[in-house]
Amino acid sequence: MKSPDELAAKLAKQWQSADVRVARLLHGDSWPMSLPIGRPSARAFADDNGFVRRHVQRWREMQVGKVVWQDVAYRAGSAPVELPLSWELRTPSEWVAATGDAGIQAEYGVLGQLVQAIDPLFHPLILRQRRLAVDRPTGEVAKASEVALTLTPGCAGGRPLRALTVCNIDSKFIERNRALLIQMLDVRYDGLASELGLESFLEAADASDHWLLLVPLARHCCRLASSACARASLVCCRRPSPIS
Repeated sequence: MKSPDELAAKLAKQWQSADVRVARLLHGDSWPMSLPIGRPSARAFADDNGFVRRHVQRWREMQVGKVVWQDVAYRAGSAPVELPLSWELRTPSEWVAATGDAGIQAEYGVLGQLVQAIDPLFHPLILRQRRLAVDRPTGEVAKASEVALTLTPGCAGGRPLRALTVCNIDSKFIERNRALLIQMLDVRYDGLASELGLESFLEAADASDHWLLLVPLARHCCRLASSACARASLVCCRRPSPIS
């Protein structure tokens, strides 16, 4: 027989599975779910009746979901005993509450806000790879969803990523949300953004090309400055002409 703590730990472990999380949060046919509690053996009932009573009491105190009870007769008992046989959870919120894990409960709250803010196309992505988004402001993730729906292959036309002004983003938005945007574009274009790389996918100029162009110019400026300094030093070192 399972205690509330044992089943809570099992439910918390299930939350960490991406496949289970997506199925239970997006598909209504996952509910309700039933977890078997089991019943004490005849030996346990006869030899440790106090333990059985404490087990029953803990399940009577359960306030999440629905505990299914059944009268069970034992030879060692004078009358049938009502025992908890299974624990039914009817909604995702009951599943999360049943884990008893504050971190999971907080994460569920954030994911709920994100799902409401982004396009449904990206719901499975956010729920499956939640670390891409849960630590970002909801507004930033919502804007990333909007941008990912706007970007298309080759749309940069040779401009650097910072020059893209789609959806009124700032010049560093794509840089800040690069990993998230690539994953969202992969959803739309079957992994092509990851396969090609973001710059190649958008046909954007590589930022490193601009730095390569500046290096020779910087060296030339340094040589000019060095020459000017040398001339100035020579002037300062000249002895003044004698006064006639």
